[in-house]
Amino acid sequence: MQYLAEAGQSLLGDILAFCTESRSLVANCIMFQLTLHPEHEDKFEEYYARCLRLFREDVCDTKSAMKDATLIAGILLCSTGVCWALFPLLLPQD
Repeated sequence: MQYLAEAGQSLLGDILAFCTESRSLVANCIMFQLTLHPEHEDKFEEYYARCLRLFREDVCDTKSAMKDATLIAGILLCSTGVCWALFPLLLPQD
């Protein structure tokens, strides 16, 4: 990833380019952005459920199941879920 930054390329830009192919990927990008703002923590589960539903629809659709956008959406969905689950464990304990 450091190489991409040094070359003037953006991994995020590459991911966003695939958003035209998948509503699931768009929803996952929005959910990821939501996790960066703690003031929206109460909306996370709602957005996660929506992303999961859209991803399942993509996987079950033979036209979109093998698209790169679907794979990216799945990786982002899993990564965001794991990070969200681990985040409280990383906070200092009182």
